[in-house]
Amino acid sequence: MWTHKDTGITFKTPSVKLDEMLALSPMHHPLAAVIRILKAGASLSPHRDYNPEGMRRFHWVIETNPDCLMMWPDERVIVNLLSGRIYEVNVSIEHLVMNLGTTDRTHIVADYCPGVEIIESVGTTGTPVSTGGSCTVVQIGPRATKIRLNGEIIELGPNSTVPH
Repeated sequence: MWTHKDTGITFKTPSVKLDEMLALSPMHHPLAAVIRILKAGASLSPHRDYNPEGMRRFHWVIETNPDCLMMWPDERVIVNLLSGRIYEVNVSIEHLVMNLGTTDRTHIVADYCPGVEIIESVGTTGTPVSTGGSCTVVQIGPRATKIRLNGEIIELGPNSTVPH
């Protein structure tokens, strides 16, 4: 099973604006997008993220360090996602992140689903999603709460499109 793919798309930080970064995506109109900051020395426990069929998650690596690792234990994959690159990441299989470095890790994380029509959304840029503990998450733009996919209307819960 695949764990991550380098899209081959690069950008220069910090000179690129948020909307310009999202425009670099191979897809448009994210269901949700956040800035996620994992503090130096912190980690995200092993977990699987909500990932409906067809959803794709991209990470724009804004800031990292050589000791910040993303791991998929069952696949025996450990990677350091490089600054200035965009990766598609498989979050439907168990994964974890460890920032063993002395600097924070900052990513923009966005969920996309081809063929989706966003019917309703909430929030704006700057809406805090999570600010406690070792990880800060702030929303970029609105988050979809109701979508149409293959003719079916789907209500998305409060955590269904909050990227990790």
